[in-house]
Amino acid sequence: MKKMKIVIISLALASESIMQALEEIRKEQGDILDLIYYYSHSIEEEECDSIKVRKDLKTADAVLIDLRGDGKAAGIV
Repeated sequence: MKKMKIVIISLALASESIMQALEEIRKEQGDILDLIYYYSHSIEEEECDSIKVRKDLKTADAVLIDLRGDGKAAGIV
């Protein structure tokens, strides 16, 4: 079974509730999710490859975005 790919771009660290939910899903359903987490400040500071970020966004099954402002991260999205 193919894993569901979820990409998160956020200003903050992964919330505890998201991590707990992922753990519960893994316990009940197995390792079915591929979670990729980008911090917006890492994009702003060019600490991650913008081409890879774009590719991950395009190939994701779901994308969760928490951005404020109009910096580089917003431009990529």
